[in-house]
Amino acid sequence: MKVAPSPRFRTLAYTLVEVMISASVSLLVVGAALWLLVAGTRSSTLATSGSINDLAQWGIASRLWIDARIANGITLYESYDNANLERWLRRVVNDGGNFMVFSLSEPSGIQTRYKKVTGFYFVATANTVPARGTIYRFDYTVSSSEQSGFTPIEDILKNNRTAIMNSATVVARDVKTFMTTSVLASGGTMTTLANVFLSRASGKSATLACSVESGDTKQRTFQEKVIEATFFVRG
Repeated sequence: MKVAPSPRFRTLAYTLVEVMISASVSLLVVGAALWLLVAGTRSSTLATSGSINDLAQWGIASRLWIDARIANGITLYESYDNANLERWLRRVVNDGGNFMVFSLSEPSGIQTRYKKVTGFYFVATANTVPARGTIYRFDYTVSSSEQSGFTPIEDILKNNRTAIMNSATVVARDVKTFMTTSVLASGGTMTTLANVFLSRASGKSATLACSVESGDTKQRTFQEKVIEATFFVRG
């Protein structure tokens, strides 16, 4: 007569079904954890990208606003680096350019004595439509000889061009200009690159209009922030 083994010494074992269920649950738990990790990382990256854009927008706008409060004149030019310096000519209302100058001056009879110029200019770094590039800023204190000689602002910019450009600092990178489309008399359309700055009131106000890009399209972190603001000077 055989005696059954005591339950204390009975070998514990799992059936195949129990093993498969346990493995499936483990895989589900690990998969969910990995998904949450990836999703959290992506959300964090997107948030960081958005913060960078927000900071870029705030930085450009606040810097222009501060400089506009100090200045009492705005002039707008086609470009900062044209080989023909005669193109450093002031613009009129509703004309655009990629070089804007805030000036601080005082009248003296029929002449104007410039004391300080602060400029912002856009440099395209890629041959694309619309153009992409960088916005720079510079400060230049007009010399005493230029002040006493009532040197015109265009001559101040031309005579000190090298020193002015060497002192420039980056305000915003990955800047993209907008495009404008006009209807031709023939019925067709013509697309041209818009400038970063637009004159609103001659010598009194101008507008910055562009967008700032950040992130990577391949990693789904790409974002684009539109920046548009008008700045007035005290007259």
